[in-house]
Amino acid sequence: MRLGGPMEHYCSVSLPVLARPKSVPNNWIVAEESAAAPGVQPFQVRDVRERSFFARVFGSRTSKAETAVEDLIAQRGLDNVDVVAIDNCLHEYGVRDRAAKAVLLRIWRQTVERFVATDGNLDGAEAAFLERLECVLGLDQAAADNERDSVLSAEFLARARPLLNRSDAITEETRSAISRLATQLRVSPDKQRSLLKPLVQAAFDSTCKYWIGKRRVDCDTANALMSFKDEYDLSIVASEGNQLLACVLLSALDSGVLPPQKVDVLLNGDETCYFSGYSVLFEPRKVHRNGVSYDSLQEIDRGVLYITDKRLLFVGSSATKTMRFSSLARTFTDNGALVIQRATGKNQHFVFNDDLNLEAAARIVQDLCGAKKLSLATDKSMASSKATPIPREATEPSQPIKAATSPPKQSQVVQSLLKELDALTGLAVVKQEVRSLINYLRVQRLRLEQGLPTGQITNHLVFTGNPGTGKTTVARLLAKLYQAMDFLPGGQLIETDRSSLVAGYLGQTAIKTSEVVKKALGGVLFIDEAYALAGGEHGTPDTDSYGQEAIDTLLKAMEDNRDQLVVIVAGYTVPMQQFLTSNPGLQSRFTRFIDFPDYMPKELLQIFSDLSSRQGYTLADDALQRASDLLEQAYQGRGERFGNARLVRTMFERATVRLSDRLAQDADITREELTTLHADDIELPRESC
Repeated sequence: MRLGGPMEHYCSVSLPVLARPKSVPNNWIVAEESAAAPGVQPFQVRDVRERSFFARVFGSRTSKAETAVEDLIAQRGLDNVDVVAIDNCLHEYGVRDRAAKAVLLRIWRQTVERFVATDGNLDGAEAAFLERLECVLGLDQAAADNERDSVLSAEFLARARPLLNRSDAITEETRSAISRLATQLRVSPDKQRSLLKPLVQAAFDSTCKYWIGKRRVDCDTANALMSFKDEYDLSIVASEGNQLLACVLLSALDSGVLPPQKVDVLLNGDETCYFSGYSVLFEPRKVHRNGVSYDSLQEIDRGVLYITDKRLLFVGSSATKTMRFSSLARTFTDNGALVIQRATGKNQHFVFNDDLNLEAAARIVQDLCGAKKLSLATDKSMASSKATPIPREATEPSQPIKAATSPPKQSQVVQSLLKELDALTGLAVVKQEVRSLINYLRVQRLRLEQGLPTGQITNHLVFTGNPGTGKTTVARLLAKLYQAMDFLPGGQLIETDRSSLVAGYLGQTAIKTSEVVKKALGGVLFIDEAYALAGGEHGTPDTDSYGQEAIDTLLKAMEDNRDQLVVIVAGYTVPMQQFLTSNPGLQSRFTRFIDFPDYMPKELLQIFSDLSSRQGYTLADDALQRASDLLEQAYQGRGERFGNARLVRTMFERATVRLSDRLAQDADITREELTTLHADDIELPRESC
């Protein structure tokens, strides 16, 4: 995607190409190719005989054979050791053939690792030592290169990833830092781009979503984004590219500048297009086709026109008519942000793919046309009905432009989902909280459509309470409600917990968490027992760096995908409170709490009865009384981890098993016996006693 006007200029970053160190002469005096890290001096010729140097280079001590080879090299020095001596050393320990090659390759890899671990880079002297060591060990060059590249690539990725996870990932400073890092670790520019491609694509996508969420982006930032995209050959979804351009237009309009709008004009058949009647409304020199100025334009297929300097171009499709607009087939911008579906002198009709483009178009049309009548709608509403023209006073500067109302289907879906919520047993307080949330979102949506300030709408939630209180069920309904109200494009609910977010190795957790977030984009991410990310079983903070990495990745994803992701964290009340207070970032993003209280005994009995009915069972009178007594007993003796509906489900499942055992010896079983639960069938699960 290229952005026109002042955004046509691109920055470029020059990356050095690093060559493989040349062969080393026998006296082994090597000039420095790059400066060593501060405080670490590269070795000289005399250093190769000093055990202090080899203690830094070697020291793996993973096997007796490896130790013997390392000691041999350290005692004699590289100039006095050859392949034969090393083979003889290994033979003394019974290591031959493939096993010997594996040992030597492991020594070489560990040497690379220790060089990198010592000062964080691989300077010229160290590279020369590795080349010489490769020859002494008699290693296959391709195998040695693969091992070295594996070590250096892993180190490069580990150190580049935090830079790309920052908010300034696309800046010139960050890219220069990554380039310097590649130079230090002798990673070529091509290898650098290949290694970083997934990371920079994710950083680019997140940055684009962040600015789209802000609804404004200046030209410099947009150009930096495009330069970043070109440098790494990244991709961008067409709709996001259009939204990004709309953000640029809005930013320019806020600054009092009307950017040039490139428009392609498609004509019908063999018609000739003239600027008739109202061509005085624009300056001829401001209208360009193929670089030439025209006062009248004859065009069979198409022409490229520009709207500039607050002059609106009026085009007719017939030379005999002197109207501002006639039967113009279709007019659109090259970026798809503005689509003119129908045009006349009195009513300019625009259709847009989202409210961001709607706002941009409204601002531009106001600037161009003043108080002329116009009609605005999104393409979703246009699919089912024509947009209603807006009165003249609606486009006055003091009045916001109002979008066409959404079709009634949306409100019907919301009402249907709320009825489904009301049908849930108990949860009176929860239902009230959800309705309050929906009312708030509905008002914010109306304010947004009226052009009124809304502030930052936070949809993330904290669900607290014991298991089995309906948290997941309500979260699933909320996901559908967010979609029905156009706050989320999708209505899916992705359930997860610590085990799905945290990996076993440092650095892998961010990737694992990002993959889960990617699945949830467009919907709701529901994290059960979220406090486990920040501490132990009871939510007490500890040194869990893996869990902290997951939290940091999650917070960044929430910031970068405000319009694409809602996160609901759930768990026991006290641990969740400790979890949120352990991190200021969590506190600022989760400001709405919904507490799910334990079900009352009557509600638990109702759940048991409904569950039995849905499964085709009938409760005998004695069974109903037995269930009531047991649930009352369980409720009165409940602890911190009371199971609620989970307890009821377990009790029902065991009742069906006891029914089966009771009927097992009966040769003639009736339908009534198969479907009727009695008091003897019902017992509390042992773990609840």
